[in-house]
Amino acid sequence: MILRDPVHGLIAFEGMAERVIRSLLDTREVQRLRRVRQLGLASLVFPGAEHTRFSHAVGTAHIMQSLQRRIDACSDELPADQRLDDEARAEGLAAALLHDLGHGPFSHLFEEVLPHAKHHELWTQEIILDPSTEVHQALQAISSGMAERVAGLLNGDYR
Repeated sequence: MILRDPVHGLIAFEGMAERVIRSLLDTREVQRLRRVRQLGLASLVFPGAEHTRFSHAVGTAHIMQSLQRRIDACSDELPADQRLDDEARAEGLAAALLHDLGHGPFSHLFEEVLPHAKHHELWTQEIILDPSTEVHQALQAISSGMAERVAGLLNGDYR
């Protein structure tokens, strides 16, 4: 799958990465990010500031692929438990794509104006762990227990 990213240009997801990204892109929770502005109200002053959390998420998954390639390039120097296997690669890509899933309208501004609002990181974890969400079901279809592992990765609790 080749996508045109506004920051990174043409980006490709192939093989396992395409399977993970395509199945998650098709979920309603990820598609909702197309309507969440990354820069809050900035587009009212700067008409070109039309960035969405969706395009940010795709770009983040692309950067995760670059990071994974870099880790692979120096894997001979890493202890065996720090090398990437296919499961860790898939979970890293999923976490990168889904890391902002819990953002509300106008991104961070939403959290600042609502008293006692949950932060988007907590919402993200709840969405991923909720069995009724399409994103949870897509993760579980890729690998049993993947939703819990991706949520753990986003929470800093991962192998």
